[in-house]
Amino acid sequence: MILGGDGIGLAVSSSTHPDSSLQTDVPDVFLASVPGAVFRSTDGGQTFNRFTTGLARLPFLVRMIGVGSPQGQYFLTFSGSPAGVYRWPVGDFTWSSVSGTLFWLDSSQSTTGFTTVDGAAIALRNLAAHPRQSNVWAAVSNKFTYLTTDGGLNWLVGVQPRPAGTPTGSPGAYLLTSVEFDPTDPSGNSYYATTIAAALVDAQNNFHPYPRDFGHVFRTANAGRTWQSLGAQDVANGGLPNVGANVIKVDPDDPTGATLYVGTEIGLYRSTDSGQTWSRFGAGTLPLVEVTDICLAPGSQRLAVSTYGRGFWEINTGGAATPAGVRGLGDTNFDGRIDGEDLIDLDDGFGATQSSPMYRWQADLVDGVNKIDGHDLAALLAKFGGAP
Repeated sequence: MILGGDGIGLAVSSSTHPDSSLQTDVPDVFLASVPGAVFRSTDGGQTFNRFTTGLARLPFLVRMIGVGSPQGQYFLTFSGSPAGVYRWPVGDFTWSSVSGTLFWLDSSQSTTGFTTVDGAAIALRNLAAHPRQSNVWAAVSNKFTYLTTDGGLNWLVGVQPRPAGTPTGSPGAYLLTSVEFDPTDPSGNSYYATTIAAALVDAQNNFHPYPRDFGHVFRTANAGRTWQSLGAQDVANGGLPNVGANVIKVDPDDPTGATLYVGTEIGLYRSTDSGQTWSRFGAGTLPLVEVTDICLAPGSQRLAVSTYGRGFWEINTGGAATPAGVRGLGDTNFDGRIDGEDLIDLDDGFGATQSSPMYRWQADLVDGVNKIDGHDLAALLAKFGGAP
């Protein structure tokens, strides 16, 4: 543990510097959040200092993202009371508000900062930045999406996602969990959103049954004026299961933007046709467990997920890699040396596959199958006494 919990959000800079104590390069900036606070490290997480200068009071869930731009790297986060989006350029001394003016699609009214047209406070839940356009950002609250294309000066509010054919003001989705841009649309008007709700809710916060033909993943091509439901619960015909979706990510290595990953309450799913059809990803290796977040490293073909109750998992997304995941180095306790403790850990997990709680990916050194076996033992013994 490098920082106390609950741990909520984190972001790292793309630039690095050498650290003599760790004898490796570390990010210039490592931000991590716990309920109500943001902390900053410049030594790879060895030490942290509270970094909330300029922020309003923070909510329990504090998400952060790092953004690269021609002007240099910056980070985005949001506050809770009053709600707002904040920006911090690396090298600056304080966060600055970029909440600007909010314009509501279903009203001629506008408001300064993240409040409704009647002055009620908004609680933000997640945010995203366009991967190919500077100053194009999006955020989600409990019911609505928000888009800025001018670095936060003005924000356009999308309508609440609702079943096709129902009029404005009818029950729609709530408990929105994530937002993600379609990278092929430079305007920023095309993006995705997800929800974990098991019911629809109306303007008076009354609950209504969730329709069978209404999914938990949505796409808009017009900045939230209208929404298309994706993967509407028909798994047998290439849909998604009828459960909540925590997160959606676009594969940064797909230039067409058509490869999507969705973390649901019962596993990870992938689409290669912009959400028209879906299939479970990592079946037989990744446990059938709630996936809470997804990270795809550009150019690496590695996908990492966090789960609720089964830790972190990493897999190679290349077609030839299925079902093989990422190979370990044998150093199961991360002490920089292959020794008896690593051998004991390998023995404890001998015969285990990725679907087993005894599986230790660090001990799975070789082969194209995710299983700790005699080949891994031989590879570990060949390294014995040396560095990973």
